[in-house]
Amino acid sequence: MNIQARHVLNSINRPLFFALALITMMVIQTSHAHAQTLDIVVIEGAESDTTQNDIFKSEIKALFEGERNVNFISYPIKAGEGAERAATLLNTASSNSKVDIVLVLDVAANQNLGRSPSFSKPTFLPYVFNARLAGLPLSGDSSGKKHLNYLTFNFDFEKELKTFQSVAPFSNAVLISDPRIEKSITPDMLAEVKAQAKKAGVNLSIQTFSGDANKVTLPANTDAVLYGFFPSASMAQTKALIEAVNARGLVSFSLTGEEYVKLGALATNNPTTDWERLARRTALHMEEVLLGRPASKLPVFFESSNRLMINMATSRQIRVAPSFDILSEALLINELNDTSDRNYTLTEVARIAVQENLSLAAQRLQAESAGQSVNEVRGALLPQIGSSVEYTTRKNDTASVRSGTLAENSTDGSLTLTQSLFSEELWAAFAIEKYSALSERELVNE
Repeated sequence: MNIQARHVLNSINRPLFFALALITMMVIQTSHAHAQTLDIVVIEGAESDTTQNDIFKSEIKALFEGERNVNFISYPIKAGEGAERAATLLNTASSNSKVDIVLVLDVAANQNLGRSPSFSKPTFLPYVFNARLAGLPLSGDSSGKKHLNYLTFNFDFEKELKTFQSVAPFSNAVLISDPRIEKSITPDMLAEVKAQAKKAGVNLSIQTFSGDANKVTLPANTDAVLYGFFPSASMAQTKALIEAVNARGLVSFSLTGEEYVKLGALATNNPTTDWERLARRTALHMEEVLLGRPASKLPVFFESSNRLMINMATSRQIRVAPSFDILSEALLINELNDTSDRNYTLTEVARIAVQENLSLAAQRLQAESAGQSVNEVRGALLPQIGSSVEYTTRKNDTASVRSGTLAENSTDGSLTLTQSLFSEELWAAFAIEKYSALSERELVNE
C-alpha cells in the first residue's frame, strides 16, 4: 500500500476510531461509577440516638473513601418490635437486588438473627455477647456459615464486677436493660451471667427500661446499678434514669462504655476506643468480602481492651471516694478544680501534711504508748505496799476447837512494805524503756 492510499484509509477510519474510543470511555466510566456504589442496609433501633452506630458508619466510610460511594439504607426496628420484625427486615434486605451488604447494629437483633437458618447476602453482626451461649454457628474461629460474619466478646462478667467492686463495694446489683435485649438472651446465657455474678459475691437481678425512669423500681436492698444497652430510649430518657439512680445515692456502672458515664454513671471499664476498633474490624471484614473472601471464613473473636473511667462529679454527689490507687490508674472526668484564692506558704503546706499524715499520727500514738511503758517500769523501783486477809472456819468437833486451843472461826490480816534498794534487772529495764520512749519522741519531732 502506497503512502497516498494509507493516508486516504486513515482519513476514512479516523471518525470511526474516535467514535469507538468515546463509546469505550463511556462504558468504562459507567462501569466504574457502578462499582463505586456500595449499598449497605443497616438494621438498627428506630428511637436510638447512641453514638456507637455512628462510629460504625464513620469507620466504614473512612475505609472506602475515594474508592466507593457508601450508601447506608436504614431499616429501623421500633420499640415493642421483636425478633419477628428483625427477621422480616433481614429477608427484605436479602431479596433486594440493589443491596450489597447487611449490617445489623441492633443489639437484640444481633443475638436473634445470628441463629437464622440461612443468609442470602453478606451479613455482619458486630454485637454478639457470647456466641456459644447464644447458639450461633461456630467453626474454629469463624462462623462456618455462608454469608455470615459476626464479632463476639469473650466477656468475663465476674472479672467486670470485681473491677467495679474495686471502685466501690457492693453485693446486691440490678442490671437494667432494654426489653427487646432481655428477650433475646437465652436462658443458658442468663444462668451463666447470674452464676458469674454469684462468684463475684453479687446477687444479681434484672429489670427493663424502655424510656420511662418512673417505671423502674429498685429493690430496697439494692446497692449498685448496672446499665446495659437502651436502644429504645433517647439520650434524654437515659440521662433521666441515671439522674434518678444518682439521687438515691447508689453506685452505678456502664457495661456499654463511656457514653453513659459522661451522662452521669459512676464508672465503666469499656473505653470508646473499643467501639472504634470493633467498627474498624467490621469495615475491614466488609472489604475482604468485597475482594472475594467468604464471610464464613472471617474470624469472629474480638479481644476488648479495658480502661477504667470514673465520673468524679457523680462520685461527689453520691459521696463515694475510690481509693488513691484506683484514681491514679483511671481516666477521670469532671474533676473538681479548686478556685480558692487562698495561698499557702511552704511552711503551712508542711504543717498541714504532718497533721493529715496517717503514718505520723500512728507514730505519735506509739510515742504516747512508749511513755506509758516507762511509767510501768519505773513503778517497780518505787516502794511496794502489799496486804493480805485470810478467813478460816474449823469443824467444831475437832479436839483443838473443843479444847479452846484454836477458834472455830478466825480472821488473819497482814500489811507489808517493801523497797528495792538495788536491782540491776529493774534499773536496766527502766533505762531501756526510757531511751526507747525518747527515740519515739525524736521520730515524732523530726
